[in-house]
Amino acid sequence: VMPSLNPCRWQEARDEAWWCTLSSCMQLISSLVLHHHVLAHEFVQENGLQLLAAKKLLSPEMVSVDSKSTHQIVIDSLLIVSQLSRTSKDYYPLLEQLKICGDLR
Repeated sequence: VMPSLNPCRWQEARDEAWWCTLSSCMQLISSLVLHHHVLAHEFVQENGLQLLAAKKLLSPEMVSVDSKSTHQIVIDSLLIVSQLSRTSKDYYPLLEQLKICGDLR
């Protein structure tokens, strides 16, 4: 279970090592989604997209945090969403329903 994230107060809630660890995990997940269609499908089936949205990994607050680790988390989240949108149009309704792109505007 991923703990609650508050990108606005990231330094208060967690130290940089915690964010670095989360960043490494996101890099692994994005690599698996990018290179293995079966694992990408499992990511969707196991509510991975809902996790990205619920933890606000693409929120303006996360984007605005001045940390290499948080920037990498956002990049990997975008890679996942982008790859899923290219992999199958069947994912479009789920991607749109989560309103992930609304946070980026």
